[in-house]
Amino acid sequence: YEIYQCDWSSDVCSSDLNGEMGSYQAPRICSFMDNNKHVQINVQIHSSKSALELLQAGEVDVCIGRFPVLPDTLAQEFVVESGLTLACAPHHPLLKAKRLTLEDIAEHTLFTLARHSMTRDNIDRTFAAAGVDVKSAVDAGNCRTAREFAMRGVGVAIIHSLCAGLDPSKKLRYVDISRFFDKLAFYAAYRKKNVAPVVLELIGELTASAQRAA
Repeated sequence: YEIYQCDWSSDVCSSDLNGEMGSYQAPRICSFMDNNKHVQINVQIHSSKSALELLQAGEVDVCIGRFPVLPDTLAQEFVVESGLTLACAPHHPLLKAKRLTLEDIAEHTLFTLARHSMTRDNIDRTFAAAGVDVKSAVDAGNCRTAREFAMRGVGVAIIHSLCAGLDPSKKLRYVDISRFFDKLAFYAAYRKKNVAPVVLELIGELTASAQRAA
């Protein structure tokens, strides 16, 4: 979407703004926009593969997401890493488990990210490798929607730990289940050649937390 009238335009392509880490990224993009009112930001949402194709073609300037393979013409900067957390309504029976297992979780309806997302691939792969059949898995689209379902007690949600930390409602109980799953690292990818200073500034805003933590 186009935000400001400007004298310079930048296209940001996110493979996860809607489904993966939108709650984390959006405030940082907004901060950049507040500090650069002359820049027009256009945000698009694509799969990781499509996002990189657009970046290589010069149709977007920055891609935010998870990219297993990066072409030689592109570079990437680490943005943030997150584990996974189980979100349950208060008094949910899973909260009484002394030592929660994948089998315990699989007995309940799971609300997770969309099937095409790398987070969902991580979840499905982990259950399959452990030989655990999930009773039911529902594509909730993003962590916020998954929390809404869990809040109503119709199942439990598996969401990013970072997103759980951003929940202000206090209506859910959270259990860290990162020990079962691979950590999820997110990056900002860009073209190596002829990078505009404003693009580097945007990347700096996105990676600021990682730099402070280093």
